[in-house]
Amino acid sequence: MHGRRYLFLSEDRGPDPTIGTTPRVNSTLWVLSDGGQFEAVQSIPTDGAHAAEAFRAGGEWWLAIANFGDRLGAPKHGIKPRYEAQSPLLRWDSARGVFVPVAEVKTQGATDLEHFHLDGQDFLAVANEGNVQGRQHQTSVIFRLDPGCVDAAHK
Repeated sequence: MHGRRYLFLSEDRGPDPTIGTTPRVNSTLWVLSDGGQFEAVQSIPTDGAHAAEAFRAGGEWWLAIANFGDRLGAPKHGIKPRYEAQSPLLRWDSARGVFVPVAEVKTQGATDLEHFHLDGQDFLAVANEGNVQGRQHQTSVIFRLDPGCVDAAHK
């Protein structure tokens, strides 16, 4: 992106002093420095992130994150597993040098995303694992992305 090499690491869980672990953690965007080391650029709030897709559409760079939710919960603390999550779509803000959230998609145990361009249009496919044990919400979806209508106030 812009002649630099970036790496985004999707973080599924992190430590929580009260319940042990939590899916509500920050995932980090890194850039490869001229010295050959990865340096943290941005910390993005995620909810059991399982994957991310960086892509170019409408002349801009985008990052979509597949948030799974919380398959484990914390039964000892009364927290049930949940597969519902909001998976964000972010657009690169060149002036600030970070991705800015512009939209969210309701997902059910999202495990992957894939951007593709077909017949002059951009699409984002979301793979939903859903609630496997309950055999619910296991439908994956494809969204048409209209870069011009997402957050028109964004500069």
